[in-house]
Amino acid sequence: MKKIYISGMKCSHCEKKVRNALEEIGATDIHVDLSKKIVTCNTDKSYDEISDIIGEYGFDVDNVE
Repeated sequence: MKKIYISGMKCSHCEKKVRNALEEIGATDIHVDLSKKIVTCNTDKSYDEISDIIGEYGFDVDNVE
């Protein structure tokens, strides 16, 4: 399970865009916490791969744990 810190998520529309981005790279069990701007999911993708796809949807990845 990875924890992804994302800047710019503010509403349910943002949540949907981030969820779609992660689904594109095969992430599963995606949970979004808008108040903390954290997404948890199962994925084997690297920080760069996650950051690139999230960036394509207009958001910045601050960190991946």
